[in-house]
This record gives sequence, structure tokens and C-alpha cells, in this order.
Amino acid sequence: MHKKYLSKRILDSYSEIMFSKLLIKKNQSPFFPFQDKGIDIVSIDNSNNTTFYQLKARNLSVRNGLFRFKVKSSDLEKFPDTKNSYWVFCCYLENGDFDFFVVPFNVLKKWHKRYTEMTKETSYKFFRIKPLSEKVYRLAPEWLAKEFDIQKYHINI
Repeated sequence: MHKKYLSKRILDSYSEIMFSKLLIKKNQSPFFPFQDKGIDIVSIDNSNNTTFYQLKARNLSVRNGLFRFKVKSSDLEKFPDTKNSYWVFCCYLENGDFDFFVVPFNVLKKWHKRYTEMTKETSYKFFRIKPLSEKVYRLAPEWLAKEFDIQKYHINI
């Protein structure tokens, strides 16, 4: 799909399909829950270990040059808090590909707590990823980038 910008609903579905293909390449079996309870994909590996994924997909904002993902406190509260729980931030690129950032849930909670301490936003925060060059990213604002290195969660496809 090589559209520069996709509507949010189509983009979310497309990111789930593309990420599930990546999981299959990594010998995992992805499943899509019928009801939306905050988990987009459940995968099972060859050892029967279960992993939970919440995916967020966005286009690059033309206004500020960032990928902005809304993270609600209520979504964090209902997501399973296990060592195999991840939020996946899917950055839709102009060439029709995605750059995926698979962030462990415990790291996202630390980010959320730190962001809450430093800002006045209460009900939701924006997880902002700034592209610096091809396949090189950092979090915005810069003070968060110093504490959380988003690059180490980037999956090269």
C-alpha cells in the first residue's frame, strides 16, 4: 500500500497485518482477539509462550515532523502487566513501509510516569517519535530522549 497518508482506521488495520507478518517471520503465531479489550495481537511462540501487543499507528505529522501517538492512562491500566507485554508504535513511512518500535510495557509505564511528573497533561499523553534520518529516531521532547532511547526498540525490516 503506497499511499502517502491513510485514514486512521485503515492505517491501524494495515499496521496490524504488517506486524503480524513480521511475527510469523519470527516463528510466532499471531491471533487477533474478537473483542477490543486493549490487546490488538496475541502471539504464541514454538515454546507456547504468550505475548501481548497493543499497536498504535500514525503518519508523519506535516505540521511538526513527528509521529504522535496518543497514550491514555485508562489504556495503560487495562493492559496486561506481564514481562511479555509490549506496545508497538508503528510509524507509516512515505514509501508505504512501517518502522516498528516494540516497547516493553514496563518501559512505557516508566515513560508515562516521568512524562506525568514533568507536564500538566493528565488524561492522555503523546508519545512522540522524531525521525532524524533514515532508520534513526529519538523521542521528543529532547529531555525525554535523554532518558529513554527509542532507537533500541526499533525493528529493522
